[in-house]
Formats: sequence, structure tokens, C-alpha cells
Amino acid sequence: MTQANRFPFAIVSGITFLVMAIWLFRAPQAFSARQVPHAQAAFVSIGCVGLYLVSHLLRAIRLAVIGVYIHKTSFRTLALLNLSVAPWSMIAPFKLDEFIRLNELRTVNGSLPKALITIVIDRSMDGPMFLAFAVVLVLGGMPGIALFVGIFGIGMIAVTIGFFAASRVLHFIQSYIFLHHYKPRALQSLQIVHQLRQLASLGRETIKSTAPILVVCTIGIWLFEIGAVALMLSVFSPAHGSLSASLAETLVRANSGWRTLLLLDQLGVPSALTTRLFFAGLLIVWPLTIWFYCRRRMLEVSNADFLGRHWGPTVTRA
Repeated sequence: MTQANRFPFAIVSGITFLVMAIWLFRAPQAFSARQVPHAQAAFVSIGCVGLYLVSHLLRAIRLAVIGVYIHKTSFRTLALLNLSVAPWSMIAPFKLDEFIRLNELRTVNGSLPKALITIVIDRSMDGPMFLAFAVVLVLGGMPGIALFVGIFGIGMIAVTIGFFAASRVLHFIQSYIFLHHYKPRALQSLQIVHQLRQLASLGRETIKSTAPILVVCTIGIWLFEIGAVALMLSVFSPAHGSLSASLAETLVRANSGWRTLLLLDQLGVPSALTTRLFFAGLLIVWPLTIWFYCRRRMLEVSNADFLGRHWGPTVTRA
């Protein structure tokens, strides 16, 4: 059963983001742009935020493409969902924002397994990019970071392959239980294996059907985000303007940026500055996205109830 009223989520998020904005505004600045002309600093900052917001728009599109196939719901609703949760990714430690996104996806049609499959596929799409990043980092003389990134990328690719292998493995298990076990417990096991096989098959078919656009979105996501960081470094920290340095700063900020916002832990001038600017950019657009998201969720249920009363069960998606 869906939960259409997302205004409580919006209120909790809004209060949290307002407190964070006040906290950061009152916090001491560990960096200074006095060596950069104000006009240039403002122009570069706006450009960086713009590039970063485009990368988040592509993330929203990627999630929506996956979610439309799995949840059979509106593309716009899923895109707005991702944009509404986006600021949490900057302040939630250890990727805990994924649980918030998971819960929001669960409220779309009441299915936690389908929400989990959506998140897993979305994150696994970054696997090949992480392997490419590892190569760039090795060539840039950063083998330590490259090793971690490479292992992470291999794990993501393994998850993607797992969707294709799991369906056949579960089919074998299902057949074996059906042919060799006759106790009542076997029936329960068959039901569990059948449900897992359905989810694995759904994940496999989703990847096969949406792979081209997912690849394009993933490449665009990282190009725009790395471009935003590179633009920032070229002005505020020219000594770190190489591709490998920009890539390393992007990954450090993505993994540990929450420490800058919550703990005021300075990971270096570039990371601290980009983290605050990106968070500010997300907060600027968040009120608009959360309003349209909440409004759309309410309208979808109202329309479904209206159609159900007058024309019976109908499936309509926009």
C-alpha cells in the first residue's frame, strides 16, 4: 500500500536542512578566497554549482529510468523523489542516505524488495566507472586510492553480474527442491526461492532493457561532477588542477564530505569549499523539488481513487 502524504518527510527534512544551513553559516571558515577576485570567485562558484546540479539531475534520471521499469510508476515522480532526497547525501554519514531513499521508494508501491532492487541496480551502474577511475589514479601516482576505488568497482560489477547468474542458480535450486523434497517445509522453501528468483529476473530484465541510457547517464554524472571540482581547483587551488587530482578530490568529497558539514573536519581547502558550495546548491533547489514531489504524490493517489470509483482498476502512468 502506498503512502501518499510525504509532507511529514518534507517537514523533517526542511528542519534538518535549515539547522545545517544556520550551523554552516555561523561556523568559522577554514578557507579564504581573498587571493581570487570577487567577480571571478562568484562566477566560478556559480559555474561549479551549476555543473554539480546537472550531475544530480542525471542521477535522478538514472534512478527514474530504473524505477519506471520496476515500480511501473511515473518517471517524474521518481526523478523528483531522488532530487528531494539529494541533500541528505551530503550530510548523512556512511551513505546512510540510501536508507532514506530506500524508504521513499518503498512508499511508492509498498514493496521493500523492489525498492531495494532499484537502489542496488542504481549504485551498481557506477562499477565500470570506478574501474576506469582506478586506472587514472594509478597513472597519476595515487596507487593507494586506486586500490580502494578498484576493489569497490569490482564489487559493483559483481553485483550487476549477480543478477544474471542468480536467476539460473535459483532455478536450479527450485528444481532440486521440487524433485527431491516432499515435506511441508519444502513448500515454504519453494515459495521463498520463487520470490527471490522473480526479483533476480526483474533485476536482470531491468538492466538489459535500460542499459544504454543508464550507461549514458552514468558517464554524464561523473563527467559533470568531476568537471565541477576541476573548475573549482583551477581557480582556488591551481596546484591540484590535474585530472588525477580532480578525480581524487571528487571521490574524497563524495565519501567524506559529511565530515566537513557535520564535524567541520577540514579535508583540505578544495574539498571543504566544494562540499559547502554543492550543499548550498542543493538547498537552493530543494524547496521547489520537495513541493512538486509531495504535490505529485498526493495527486497520483487522488487520480487513482477517482479512476477506480468511476472506471474500475486502471493503470495510467505519466
